[in-house]
Amino acid sequence: MTMPPAGTQPGTTDAAGRVWGRKDLKTGGDRPTGEFTLGLASLPFVGRTLRRRAPLWLACGLVGMVIGVGFYLKAPPPYQAQTTVLLAQPTDVDPLDAVQTDVTLAESRGVAGVALHKLGLAENLNKFLTSYTIDALTDKLVQFTVGGPTVSQAMARANALGYAFLQYRDRYLNVSQHLYSVALSAEVPASLQRYKKVTAQLAAATREPASTARTALVVRLTAAKIRDYKTWQGLEYDATNDPVNTEAQVHGSYVLDPAAPVPRSRFRVPAVYGAAGLIAGLLIGMGYAVVAELVTDRLRRRDDVARALGAPVRLSVGNVRTGRWPGGGLQVVRNRDVQRMAALLRATLPPRNPNATATLAVVAVDDPQLAALPVLSLAVSAARAGSQVIVADLTPGAVAAKLLGITGPGVRVVAAGGQQIALVVPERGALMPTGPLHRTAEPVRASVSGQGRMGPGWREQFLSGEVYPGQAYYGSGYTGPLAAAFESADLMLTVATLEPGLGAEHLLSWASDAVVVLTAGHSSATKVYALGEMLRLAGLPPSGAILVGADKSDVSLGAIASGPTRGHPSAQGPAGSRPAGRKAVGGRPTGSRSPTPERRLGATSR
Repeated sequence: MTMPPAGTQPGTTDAAGRVWGRKDLKTGGDRPTGEFTLGLASLPFVGRTLRRRAPLWLACGLVGMVIGVGFYLKAPPPYQAQTTVLLAQPTDVDPLDAVQTDVTLAESRGVAGVALHKLGLAENLNKFLTSYTIDALTDKLVQFTVGGPTVSQAMARANALGYAFLQYRDRYLNVSQHLYSVALSAEVPASLQRYKKVTAQLAAATREPASTARTALVVRLTAAKIRDYKTWQGLEYDATNDPVNTEAQVHGSYVLDPAAPVPRSRFRVPAVYGAAGLIAGLLIGMGYAVVAELVTDRLRRRDDVARALGAPVRLSVGNVRTGRWPGGGLQVVRNRDVQRMAALLRATLPPRNPNATATLAVVAVDDPQLAALPVLSLAVSAARAGSQVIVADLTPGAVAAKLLGITGPGVRVVAAGGQQIALVVPERGALMPTGPLHRTAEPVRASVSGQGRMGPGWREQFLSGEVYPGQAYYGSGYTGPLAAAFESADLMLTVATLEPGLGAEHLLSWASDAVVVLTAGHSSATKVYALGEMLRLAGLPPSGAILVGADKSDVSLGAIASGPTRGHPSAQGPAGSRPAGRKAVGGRPTGSRSPTPERRLGATSR
């Protein structure tokens, strides 16, 4: 395969006769995507991300607040009522242990079932159990806090629950006392028999002769007699007094305070719901913004863009809002950042050459309109300075033409900013339209007269609305209105996009230099790297890039650390140039043009 190295002009003598292999194509190397994004995650990185994505997480916070308020309106929290029950505790039990037992009893399913029966509700028992809480205020006071759909229902449930608890507790105490009494009825006689038996054994032991064994037996039986007597007396006391104590607990426990609604602010609860939703939305939005920034491969820093593109970032501007300007999209060219971009494009143009048309291609990576705006701004500025300008729109959908209010393909003279420029729009379906550069046949300059300017007849054809469709005007013969426009033009600006499946070879017929325009955070490293490789493989390496929407906190330079300095091809080679002395066309000699101050591209006025 014989082909010139990337970045050189076709037809140069240093590439003649050399066989180029894959390793000889110096296109920047096949570097992994990870090399293009070297920014480290740190607290400043998180801070910059949150500041940059503030609209996102603020919007999430507002959405969360709306959801919280909506949730309050759709399912408001239940109204609450409280009631307090006074409990009489047994005297022979620790009061704190007794009240904890009562709280556990109040939380049982039995109490909830009795309350539901009293209310006549068919509500699920487990759901009802979650609608109230029970707190022990003291060792004798238990408070019930019950929720309900309305205030009256909450109060009714609180009253029913308090009385249900007392009823269930009374039954529990009575059943416990009855079971204990049944047990005592058997224990008391048995304890009495044991006492009488040990008393008889002690009397018999005292009648025996004195001895060491008799003394030990008397001591042991005496201790057993005292123990059995106390047990018998204790059981007798319980059998007599336990029913009395149970009766006292039952009659001494009652509802101290009837159910009363819990005061609730009319605005505080909705505010709490809204604040909770706001906080949750903010946290979710911030988390999403940080995680998305950590995992994305889209480039934002100037150094990362320059490393991926293989060309320096020569200018970075803020956000350019292309869709919110009154009076049409062309009004955006008055934006300060757009004019700065146009100034950089003007500085990229080669030195003034009266025998050559200055050409420049502006390639959009993500948003073609961002590339079309500075092109139109520079075209209007150059036309106002007296230059004849061609704008070639090679973008899908003809973005630049739409900004000028033009639809349909063809070559025509249009008015922009009070100036007239030539607009070229290829036919639909023309995947790789060929331009006027690198022609192989001598051009036919139809309707061209004077010092290389457009003749009156040619201009009248355009102004009359006659359009030359099809590809004849930029075909292999290089004839038609595009040829005439190019022969008399001082500047040709091309705005284009590239497809990996088509490459960028066709741009060599439109421009001798290229500038890339991309938006920070919109294009991946792979996409930017591929675009730079396409331009280099086509022999049109980009001279630099313009980064739109750059982060204000980005302190990187966007410069390439090392590499040869590349001049302007249009100033070095014959691409797009016109010889000083031309052959006669149709028997008429054509002379070269001499530059005048008013035709200098750099002289602009607003």
